[in-house]
Amino acid sequence: MDCRIVSRINRLTLLLQDARFGVADGLDLARENLLLSLADLGAIIFAFHLLLCFKDFQVCFQALALDLVGLAVARQAAVEANERAQGYILSLLNGDADYSMAALSTFSGKVQTAASFDSSIVAAGNITFKAWLKWLTQRSNYRVVTHVVSDLTTLLALRNMLAAEKTTQGPKDNPSIDIGLSVVNPNWPAQIKFVLTDDPNWPANTIMGVDGRYGVHRVNSLTAQYSAIEAFAMKRSTMLRVDSGEIVYRFMDEAFEVLTLTV
Repeated sequence: MDCRIVSRINRLTLLLQDARFGVADGLDLARENLLLSLADLGAIIFAFHLLLCFKDFQVCFQALALDLVGLAVARQAAVEANERAQGYILSLLNGDADYSMAALSTFSGKVQTAASFDSSIVAAGNITFKAWLKWLTQRSNYRVVTHVVSDLTTLLALRNMLAAEKTTQGPKDNPSIDIGLSVVNPNWPAQIKFVLTDDPNWPANTIMGVDGRYGVHRVNSLTAQYSAIEAFAMKRSTMLRVDSGEIVYRFMDEAFEVLTLTV
């Protein structure tokens, strides 16, 4: 991984001056509702490279089929991409100084406990249907939770709660809440997607919710894209190098919510 800064990006910031539209009053100037500005994010876009070396190039190509080489390269790229994605997901929660992105815990009221929504929860690792619904519906005028991210243990606790509620309530009409009622509020999620992370650094009993429409911004760097083939005549080898660069960061902080199963 090459850690040089290959490009800088301008980040569009959106400031909600007033959540509601102002009332027109004759010839007076309208009240500002939104403020758009461009800020130099100064992010470090890492250039990741894939280096493939063929020792005795002619012999390799005679012995190996091109599809086998392609499968090997694709497999390596898939493993690298998955590991990179896990790091991106963790940075959305914990922040990243390279992207000038603060941790969600630094925002007031952004991280809440399940027990704060339901006082009947007295042990860590537990969640009730009441707490789940209250968390989903809070600040619904700013975001709709379309995806939730957590580790396997926490997602199993959430799944078991929803399964038990489904058994109690009978057939479901809304797959995201399993309550046997058809909720038609425009800011109510019709289906929630679960993202499982196996990152060992992900904090236990933590669920991160995000509005997939406004939450995440991905930037690909054209400057970092590079590919070349180099032949070493004395070593009778050939090397193939492919570079790419990207960053992923929170686009709108209002699109994120965090729920912890702690007391």
